[in-house]
Amino acid sequence: MTDQPALRRDAVSMTGATVIGMSFIAPAAGMAFLPQVVASQAGAAVPLVYLLAVAGSMCLAYTIAQFTRWAPSAGSFYTFNSLGLGPAAGFVSGWLLLLGYLGGFPQNMLAFGSSLSAVLAKQAGVAVPWWVFTAAGTVLIAAIAIGGLGLSVRVDLTMLAIEVLVIAVLAVVIVTAGGAHGNTAEVFTPSAGGGQAGGLLFALVFAFNTMVGFESVATVSEETRDARRTIPRAVIGSVLLTGVFFVFVTYAVTIGFGADNARALADDPLPLDTLANRYLGRGYSVLIDLTVIFSAFAVAVAAGNGLTRVIYAMARDRALPSALGRLHSRRRTPHVAVAAVAVLALVLALGLGLAFGPYPRAYSYLGAFTGLPVLILYVLVAVSLGSYVWRRRRAEFRPVKHVVVPAAGAILAGLAVYGSYHPLPEGPFLWINFGFLGYLCVGIALAAVLRRRRPELMRDMRKVVAE
Repeated sequence: MTDQPALRRDAVSMTGATVIGMSFIAPAAGMAFLPQVVASQAGAAVPLVYLLAVAGSMCLAYTIAQFTRWAPSAGSFYTFNSLGLGPAAGFVSGWLLLLGYLGGFPQNMLAFGSSLSAVLAKQAGVAVPWWVFTAAGTVLIAAIAIGGLGLSVRVDLTMLAIEVLVIAVLAVVIVTAGGAHGNTAEVFTPSAGGGQAGGLLFALVFAFNTMVGFESVATVSEETRDARRTIPRAVIGSVLLTGVFFVFVTYAVTIGFGADNARALADDPLPLDTLANRYLGRGYSVLIDLTVIFSAFAVAVAAGNGLTRVIYAMARDRALPSALGRLHSRRRTPHVAVAAVAVLALVLALGLGLAFGPYPRAYSYLGAFTGLPVLILYVLVAVSLGSYVWRRRRAEFRPVKHVVVPAAGAILAGLAVYGSYHPLPEGPFLWINFGFLGYLCVGIALAAVLRRRRPELMRDMRKVVAE
């Protein structure tokens, strides 16, 4: 569909692909900024909520892995749902994925800028506005992205190894000490959440939001060695490794404050910092702070790469302006898409951060707005897999593999979507939810217009994804 050179082949190994998925999930940043938000809705049942999110993510990772064996593509959900549900559904999926990934970039740059500014002021007495670090970090990430996927992987691998080690040490110390009031299995029961199903389901949105990113491995399929074998393993591996880590750390964090003291966790903007001070001393809390800061930077690197690959794939198929599908002549990276994403991310980060404060309000708003589209994509891809295999690979169809497992993941993701709207949240989250519905309706309308006015585009999309 294009005369431009392809993305650089064999730029990423299986280890590199797994690192991309885990870095997007962001072990340290996820544990620093989201358990307290989950606790505000689910009380002390934070580990239970994460266990459900991980179980659903494993089922969905298995679903995505099936697709990547047959159709490794930078388009990810855009490609998968075009194959299983048709080009119009594929376009809407790309539309949703753009929103989901676009929010992850500025969200984590807000965390990066605000945390680095706060740590410098607290530890060194140096006052630098958060937006300076956010802007500089965004420009640096764009330069790394243009430099090539190999460079991004090396940056992410270094930061990932450090953040997992630092957070794991803290969690082991807390569990070994028995936390505030001893180890307990109570935090894995619904009663720990106060018996409010609505709160648990709404909390599931944020827990899933912590897991969002494992599917980004699929966006580098065209740049990965032996993608049909490597990508499925990397998708499942990134969920399994980070999932075990998240359940263990959220358990440690919850008992660290005490199962009967969930409100203190919910009200603490930096719970890992608090726990590090309590259990390992002030020096370790500084190390935690630095780890979290650079974890946020690493996830922004991964989010930017995932988003630009989706934009590139859609532009290559002419579902987006073709200029966004241009590749750098030497690096063979989608440099136009990178520049566009950096500008949009910077506008969102600075606009929302200056209006509401970078953290926790602007950070949480972006998380709620961008978590919903990915949850809906999880549901769609589960339906799409069964449809695709039944219609095009009937001899390979297996009910458990292609219907039951995807359905289990879809149900858990669907419950999180349901919990976002019932009962209706109050304040800004209400407007965010309705704003998302407006965005979804625009995407559906665009797909309908393209299908009617540019049927050749839909035919071309069907041809490309089937190749």
